[in-house]
Amino acid sequence: MANPMRLAKPAACSYTLVTLPLRTQLAAYPCSLIVHLVFNTFTAELLGDADNKVMNYIAPLIIIVYCIWPSNANGQTNDFDYYLPPGEVQWVNDSELPDQRYLLLHKQNQLSYVRGLMVHIPNWGMHPYQSVVIRELYHTMPSYGWQSYALQPPYSELAAVPWQTDNNTPFPTPISQEALAELRQPLQQRLTQALQHLEQQPGYRIVVAEGVVAAFLIQLYATEAIPAPDALVVVGPYLPQWHLNNALAAQLASFSFPVLDLQPANASAWSSSTAADRVKQARRLQHPAYRQRFLPHAVTSGQALQLHQYVYGWLAYEGF
Repeated sequence: MANPMRLAKPAACSYTLVTLPLRTQLAAYPCSLIVHLVFNTFTAELLGDADNKVMNYIAPLIIIVYCIWPSNANGQTNDFDYYLPPGEVQWVNDSELPDQRYLLLHKQNQLSYVRGLMVHIPNWGMHPYQSVVIRELYHTMPSYGWQSYALQPPYSELAAVPWQTDNNTPFPTPISQEALAELRQPLQQRLTQALQHLEQQPGYRIVVAEGVVAAFLIQLYATEAIPAPDALVVVGPYLPQWHLNNALAAQLASFSFPVLDLQPANASAWSSSTAADRVKQARRLQHPAYRQRFLPHAVTSGQALQLHQYVYGWLAYEGF
């Protein structure tokens, strides 16, 4: 599985984005690169250069993969439609964009009664199966009586967004609220359409979100831009900008609905830097149903059991 997007440790004016999925990398190859590879192939034959002969094997392989890799037709690159679990796939049509649809996975409740539904959303740009925590909860919560859904978040390069204005200070000014709202809008649209798609389902509505997606949802719920869930589970929430990231603690603590804050040991440094403050703000604002739990670095079989028992136990304690 591809690694989730990780951003560098909190710094004055810098952050980095690491590995993107192979499909995206291939799609980004310009034609000039393909031409260059072909040229090197024939050059190696003509000149007999030992190093260049390696290109005889690499160039054709890359060209073949590039040509047969699934296309971006109908805007489905964002939905990772090139691998879909059999029997779990639903498509949510966008009511405002006729040609747009969103990937929503579904696992059926396994008990004789239904507690409600849980919508799991991985970090920005990831498939639900790429996140260990999201994948485990999506698979295991049906055994506790929940209809389990996993929504594909938007896929775009957050590194291309000017998160802050460099004004030669240790803590640069964040991007404007207008630009931030525009960045969040695709996520807001997807979740809104998914919940409308599921509006006939009975029971409680629980949202589980990870990383940047969790942070964006915190902002959206804080401004009442989308209807509040019955309960919210966040996994390592963060934003790659000092002011915005620090503001999440107070926003999270201000909610009237229950919040479970799962902090993985290997979470982004941005999330780890505010973990203690999120607890302090919840205590300061007297949030009656806020809990924070730390997760182990690696989710093995035993630790996976601990993970969903955390979630199930907390939900049961809160009356869900």
